[in-house]
Order: sequence, then C-alpha cells, then structure tokens
Amino acid sequence: MIMADAIVTVLRDMDLRYLFGVSGANIEHIHDAVYRLGEGRFTSIMAKTEFGAAFMADVRARTHRTLGVCCATSGGGMMNLAVGIAESYAQEVPVLALVGQTPLSQEGCGAFQDSSGKAQTVDGRALWQSISKCVVKMDTPALFWTQFAEALTAPFTGRPGPAVMLLPRDMMQCEVGEPPSWFASRIKPAVAKALCSTLLSDVLTAIKAAKNPVLILGSGVARQDAQTLAQEVATLGHMAVASTLACPGVFDNGHAQYIGMIGAAGHPSTHDYIINKADLVIAVGTKLRVMNRGPLAQALARVQLIMVNAEHSEVDPMLDVSLVIDADAHTFLSELASLLAIEPMAPRLTDHPMVTCFAPQPIAYARGGRRLAHGTDRHLTQSHALKVIGDYLPQAGHVLFDAGNCAAAAAHYLQMPSGTSTTIALGMGGMGYAVAGAIGAQLGAEPSAKTVVICGDGAFMMTGMEIHTAVDLGLPILWLVFNNNMHGMCVTRQHLIFDGRIEGNTYANVDIAKIASGLGAPSHLWVGAADSPERLSALLDEYVTLHSHKPGVLEIRITQEEMPPFSPFLKPGTPTQPAW
Repeated sequence: MIMADAIVTVLRDMDLRYLFGVSGANIEHIHDAVYRLGEGRFTSIMAKTEFGAAFMADVRARTHRTLGVCCATSGGGMMNLAVGIAESYAQEVPVLALVGQTPLSQEGCGAFQDSSGKAQTVDGRALWQSISKCVVKMDTPALFWTQFAEALTAPFTGRPGPAVMLLPRDMMQCEVGEPPSWFASRIKPAVAKALCSTLLSDVLTAIKAAKNPVLILGSGVARQDAQTLAQEVATLGHMAVASTLACPGVFDNGHAQYIGMIGAAGHPSTHDYIINKADLVIAVGTKLRVMNRGPLAQALARVQLIMVNAEHSEVDPMLDVSLVIDADAHTFLSELASLLAIEPMAPRLTDHPMVTCFAPQPIAYARGGRRLAHGTDRHLTQSHALKVIGDYLPQAGHVLFDAGNCAAAAAHYLQMPSGTSTTIALGMGGMGYAVAGAIGAQLGAEPSAKTVVICGDGAFMMTGMEIHTAVDLGLPILWLVFNNNMHGMCVTRQHLIFDGRIEGNTYANVDIAKIASGLGAPSHLWVGAADSPERLSALLDEYVTLHSHKPGVLEIRITQEEMPPFSPFLKPGTPTQPAW
C-alpha cells in the first residue's frame, strides 16, 4: 500500500467522512486516493479557499464531536490553511491537516513552493509548530505508521488541538505496507479516567456550604455532549446556571435555573447576580478567558472558584482558583450527578434573577462628511432585526456567529432554542469563520437539522464564495448578512477611542443579495434583501415555508446604527430591559 492510499483508507475506516480542502500539485495524490478508495464513506469537499476549508473542519469537529480533516497543497495553499488551524489551536479543537510539500529531492534547489527551510526558504515545520500540537513530516516510509498514529492521537491527548502532517509529493507514492498489528489499538480514543473521590467530595462539600452557587458552562460541555448531565447536576444541586459567550446555547435558555450568559457581550443581570450574590462558582468546560468572563474579574476573585477541564498550568493568573480539576466535562458531571443523586441537596431559597439585556442605544458615525440618520420608525436596526430573527432560529440545529457587532448583539439579544448548538470563534476571531464553518456543521447533520449563520457584510466579502460550496452540496443553510457597508466593531472603536476619526473601515455600498444571486440558480439558492422589520419577517416566512430545504442568503440592510451590547463599549448605568 502506498502512503496516500494508507492515509485515506485509515481516515475512511475511522468514519471521519469528509476531507475539506483545495487541491493542487502537491496534495493531488490524496484526492486521487479518495476517488479510488473513499467508497462513498470518505469524500472530498472542495472549498473555495484553504482557510475556508480549515474553518469547515474546525466547526465539524466542534459540532459533531469528531476529528475534522482538511488539506492544502504547498506554498500559498499551506499558508492559507494556517489561518484556520490557528483558530483550532487557540480554541482546543481536534483537527488533522494534511499539507502537501515539494518532493524531498527538490528541497533547497529552487523548487516551486518549497517550504523545507533549506536555502533560505520558508520553514514550514517551524511555522506549523507554533500553531499546532503535533507536526510530523512524512519523509521516511519506515516511520510512517508510527508518525501517522502520533498525528491521529495528538488532537485528543491532553489539551485538544490540531495535528499537521507534512506530505512531500514523492513520499506519497512510496510503499508503506499494511497497518501494523498495534496500529488500531493505538489510535483508539483513551478511556476517561475516574475522578479522585476526594476531589468530588470537596466539590460536594462546597456545594452544600454555598448559599448561592453558580454553575458556569462553557463550550467544553457541548463538545463532550454533556448538556443533559449538566442539567441533572444543576437540578440535583439546586444551582443557578450561566453559559458563556463561547457557547450561549449550552444550557436550555428557558430553564427556570438559567440566569443568562456571561462574557464581553453577556447579560447585565447575570453579571450582577455573580458579583453581588454568588458565593461559589463552578466553571466547567471553560477556562474563563477575558472574552468569556467579561466584567467579572473582581467577583471571581471574591467567590470560591472551582475550575473543571483545565490544567493548573493553563489557569489564567488573573483568576484566584480554589480548586482545579483536570478532567473532561462529561466525566466530571457524570460522577458529580451520581454523587448528588445519593446525597440529595435541600432546596435553596434562591430567587434567580430575570435575564435582562441592555436597551438598544442609537448611535451616529461620521462617514465622509455625512452622518447616518436615526430615530424614525422606517429604519432597520440590529436589535429590530434580531427580535424578528428570534422566532425563526432552528430547533435542534446549529447557529453560528461570526465576528463583529452583529455577533455580539445576536449572542446578547437572542434566546437560543433548546437542543441547538451555538458556535463562535473566540480564538483568532477571524471574520468569515462562521460563513464557511457552517458547511462543516451541516454536513452529516440529521436531515431535519438546519443551520443559521449570523454575520456581517465584511465577513461575507471575506469568505462569501463558500456559499457556492453549499449550493454545490445542496445544504440547507441560511446566511443572515447584516449589511451596513462597514466593519462595525472597528468603526465603533474608532468612534469611541479616536474621537470619531473613522479610517480604513468603511466602503461604498455593496449589494450582498445581487452578489449572492450569482452563486446559484433560484432553484438551488434562495436570495432576499430586507430593509424593514416587516419585510424581514415576510422574507423569513417565505424561506422557512417554501425554501428551507436549500441554501439561502438574506441580506439585512441596516439603516440605523446602535451601540453594540459589548461591555468594553458601554458606560455604567446603561439602561437595561427584560431579555426575552
């Protein structure tokens, strides 16, 4: 068996199903092997860009709890792929990247796209080592199976993250033989170890002693498929529950014990409750980085803080942690639920707060000598649009937020349907992540599941061509594109920090709907544009009723700007209102 065939055969038999990528001279042996050996169980998904392919693999790994697989050829393809792999590294997402390289015999000899690091060429290995857990260069056929096993296990060992295989073109045609007898057992996922009973006893003692304990759930809970266990722990322990900006839908937003979302776009009532009342916080599946904890630094220093799913070396030094439990969210919640079932807690006389959000605040930016109008009923704002959109979010589907003001507002104002996954890129935070990543979420989903993307015009213009990939595949994804002809978050910062000097972040009017309509015939792609709440509601009705079996793009033309509900931008005393 040659190396390319061995790689594809193993990935096929691991039921990984999809290879996201853009082909090229030094990765084409992998695509040929998929053609010959994929058997319909492992197929190529042709992305429009390599960074789009990496975003797809990342979101597939997050939403389907698997290993995402992507590929690129050498040179510029490799460099583009690195954009998405850096996000996976920052957010601990298990991804395998197959990266073609020039033939070994041509390294350092002026070969096209050489990244061997020889003769003053780019050092590909050094590049990848800075943004991945494991880098192996397949330059010795005799070591192939050992290195391949390392690349397949590294994404799930210890801190999750991406692995990279550098594949010289000539090596992919070398004979590597059949898998060794030890190979299958080595690449099986490790069985989670039981927790120390003393640690669980300490947690149980802390819960019993607390008057107002809060369970904060991060994206690690969703990735471990531990949402039901989290609800069981919350119920048995009579604890308030908060989600994080990284995964606002990890807990049923309509549950009586849900007190809202924390983070830079979190709910003011949630922050107030933790600051003023909480005496114990148990954070599971989150490291409570700055974006996920928002304005809670002082409160988290005051309360007893237990962190689960984090190693001591990775705890933010700004946090005063009482107890760190290095265990996956599923194991911890499962064992704690069993213990609470044996030793039930007495109900607490706790008045959980009504979830509130910040009242929308109109804002006008100076743009080229004119100011955006505001204050009349005919204008469409983000908050108006989101109020309408809230009734059309998919049940048991996927919602993806892109970067910028619209993402912050969506996470803040929308009530997430129960059973729907929520994903946002908080690592590198690149625009266009959700636009492309939605394809990874929808592929392999249940037939009834739908995906909705909430993004801005800037994100659309970065990776919007990936919508054609969804048209090609017939995927039922709806892109809701908020268009205000600017990079809103950047403009807001310039307005607040630089005395309104707006530079490098606005552009001439762009017709998103017209661009999108060129990506597919009406029979294969639905397109609409709304500039009022009434028109938006009518178009969403039309899509859901008649077209939800295929991709759709709905341009939402924002004509009145609002201050985003983003804590660094808000002044103390900003008015609040009931969230839902």
